[in-house]
Amino acid sequence: MRTKTMWAVVMMGCAAACGVTGCAAEPEGPSGEPIEVRPAEVVNEEIVGGWTLDVAALKAVPTLAAPAARLLPEAFDPGRVQRDLLRDDGLLEPKGRLRDRSRSESSAFAIEVDPATGTLLAIRKEAPSAPAEVDEAGVTEDAKDRLRDFGIPDEEIGGTITRRLLGEDNGRGTRTEGPRLVAYKTFVTRGFGGVLVPGHRAVVTHGPDGSLRKVLVKWPALSTTGHRLTTPLTLAAIKNRVATRLAESGRPRGRAVLGWMQEPTVGEDGSVRLTLKVAARLPAIDHGEIVEEPVIEAIDVDAME
Repeated sequence: MRTKTMWAVVMMGCAAACGVTGCAAEPEGPSGEPIEVRPAEVVNEEIVGGWTLDVAALKAVPTLAAPAARLLPEAFDPGRVQRDLLRDDGLLEPKGRLRDRSRSESSAFAIEVDPATGTLLAIRKEAPSAPAEVDEAGVTEDAKDRLRDFGIPDEEIGGTITRRLLGEDNGRGTRTEGPRLVAYKTFVTRGFGGVLVPGHRAVVTHGPDGSLRKVLVKWPALSTTGHRLTTPLTLAAIKNRVATRLAESGRPRGRAVLGWMQEPTVGEDGSVRLTLKVAARLPAIDHGEIVEEPVIEAIDVDAME
């Protein structure tokens, strides 16, 4: 929940950034990563149970199978992270543990990894001061190449998008005449068969000069068995199921945008099992002084192995 004033400030900030970069405001998925936005003309609406369902993304029930090539827990060894992902050859020294994460440092990077949960954070200690700027396509390719060397196969990548981060000062607290490029952020989301796994992603940050600044990864190992990626339900039955579940949610009937998702569940061994579901994206609700934020409901479709 948030006030109208705060919502207006957020939307104004998005509009200002997009006016400079030429992008559209990016909606976010369940874990904050940008999600794909279809062009306005790609709409296929049906009235089901009093709900207006945009079913353009539900053209057919997907046929999914977990990819044979997948990221392995061994990739999160600090030495491999330094060599393959960061491409740093400095002396790497262990720095103990922080909760469940092991910490290491070289002269250039600080690294935290947790192989059990498939997470890592690497931050460059001191950013280079090169003034030149590189193009967006170059940093996108560099991010993909680094993640590929790290061990994330192309078969596990569901989407890649790079966005520019803009600032209005020169980094020393002095305002400039207009927004300046601060960094590039490349979001790489996990998925296959055209269906994403919410919350599993890598975010690679480059400086304006193309130098690597930061890498954040959440990409836990997939289980070799136990995925439920098929459904016996027809599309008509799925749409009726969605309308019923949305009615049970207590939200007022209105419009919902539907899409497929693979919901991750962590097993006892730490590996992840995926379940096919329908994601129903519901818009914000204006209550006057208070605006209820958009939500995404995960709808069960009786998925099976």
